[in-house]
Formats: sequence, structure tokens, C-alpha cells
Amino acid sequence: MGMTGMEAALQAVEDTLSANMAAKITALNDEYGDGIELSDIITYSWDKRNFAAQEYPACVLDDIKSIPEEQYMMGMSMRHLIDVYVVAVGSDAKELKQRLFRYVRAIWEILTSNHTLGGVSHSVGFGETEYGPTFTEKERKYLKSIAIEIEVYKKEEVA
Repeated sequence: MGMTGMEAALQAVEDTLSANMAAKITALNDEYGDGIELSDIITYSWDKRNFAAQEYPACVLDDIKSIPEEQYMMGMSMRHLIDVYVVAVGSDAKELKQRLFRYVRAIWEILTSNHTLGGVSHSVGFGETEYGPTFTEKERKYLKSIAIEIEVYKKEEVA
């Protein structure tokens, strides 16, 4: 039997984002055309402790909880709540915030257009702006994250 539960949901979100992010970022850079360029996200992680140990921008997936929705004869419908963080650095706090909002737009459009996930976004929120642990105040680089909460629905077979 393959992956089930939260592990399968996290993998499905990661696979969907990594397969579609480059094309979405290219499209958004072309659409805005204002010189605030997004870079492709290369690093995907399931561990929030890695915020300061990544190549940036990075995407961190955090499992919140799984909720059984409906049980039937040979399976169960599960709802998995996942926070998708984008972590980036920059020396201009305003431009960094604009880039992070665009990353959230990319993530939201990718995940909600993939109907196999059954994804519904609930909230978007910024992490604190601060000098990151890998940078000194003298370097004037900010480490900032933004999160989008997504619900992923998966039907699973019961053994």
C-alpha cells in the first residue's frame, strides 16, 4: 500500500508546486513587468526549522492536522490542513513583501486549479520582518516568510 494520510497530502502538494512553479513564476514576471522578479523555488522542505538553512526562496510545508470527513465501506474521506510557507530574503523590506505576495498568488493559483487536491485556501499571513539568524544587521538583509493555509481532501482506501 502506498502513502496515506498527511504524508500523502504533503507529497501531493509538494509534487504539484514543484511541477508547476517555474511556469507560473515566468507568467507572473511577464504579467507584472515592473522589475520585481520572482525566482523559481528550488528547495521544498517539510520542516519549519529549516527557515534559516535554505537557499532562498524556499517553500516549507507544515502539517497542521488531519480531520476525518466521511467513512464508507472501503475507504474514508480525509481533510488535511497544511500551511505552505514561502521564505525569502532581501535588502528592501517593501520589495520583499511584494515578492512574497506574488509567491502566494502563484501558490494559490497552482493549488486551487489542481482539482485532484480538492484544495481550498483559508488564510494568508506574514511572519515577522526581522534580521534573519543567518544575517547580521550590518548586511541589511531581511528574512521574511508568508504562509497560506490550504485544505487538501484525499479519499483513502481502508485495508
